[in-house]
Amino acid sequence: MSFKANRVDLNIEFAHMSPSEALDIPHLFKDLEDEIYLTRELVKGAESSDKTYCLTLLVDDINDPQGPDVIVNWETVRQEFAKLGLLLDHILYESKLSTVGDSLLSLLARMAKTKGAAKTFSVRSRDLKMLRQIEAERPLDLLFRGGLSRRLAAPTKQWQQEVPHDLVKTAVVLSFNEKGDEPVTRYTCVTLATCWHLARLGVQPFKNVAELGMRFSEKPFIASNAISILPLEYLAVESHCLQVIRAIPDPAISSLWQNIQYHFVRSRYARLAYM
Repeated sequence: MSFKANRVDLNIEFAHMSPSEALDIPHLFKDLEDEIYLTRELVKGAESSDKTYCLTLLVDDINDPQGPDVIVNWETVRQEFAKLGLLLDHILYESKLSTVGDSLLSLLARMAKTKGAAKTFSVRSRDLKMLRQIEAERPLDLLFRGGLSRRLAAPTKQWQQEVPHDLVKTAVVLSFNEKGDEPVTRYTCVTLATCWHLARLGVQPFKNVAELGMRFSEKPFIASNAISILPLEYLAVESHCLQVIRAIPDPAISSLWQNIQYHFVRSRYARLAYM
């Protein structure tokens, strides 16, 4: 198979997990039931329309409850996913995104303000009217360029319980200095997730993090469009990611928010309640 300009049409992030979660495959597959269903549908759609794609995993090794040293045989995990018809192409540990965190701050240098030890980035709230739109599926669909699966959409009242009431904020913290004998700069989820999207869309130098990940096929990591299938609890973080990208002074980069699509599934916490 040939790929135009060494990129695929779609980079599909079909799951977000910690290393320790990958140690229990049966439980993992039960937990990812909604994500697996949607991924199969997206793959069918891509193949029927002759679109090229790659399947990726972003592994949260930073917040793993068992610590940062969990060892996973990812080849085994890949083989188990393959039994479900999902051929995993790329895996990246989230901590690797820290290597390009400063690059994002540099892009936003003219808009970043320093207050104490924290760097904050002001955002406009007019595009984050999520609480008022939460009852209408269509406006949410338009804002996130992807939307919600009708099969998986939870009842409205449950949605309102799951969406944070402080979703609309006036500032987003991008990084902070961790105190200690040797101060270390830590990047927030918004920064790391934004770097992840820019990497998948081929923006320099973010795309170089793919070389720090695991590759299981010849499919390119870079894509014209990035799709993320995520539980609803990531909604606030991802909405801020779009705002950060839109505020980057370079129009060639800031316009890429339109190339990011989301499919939000039921909160994992809600799913546990139903089991």
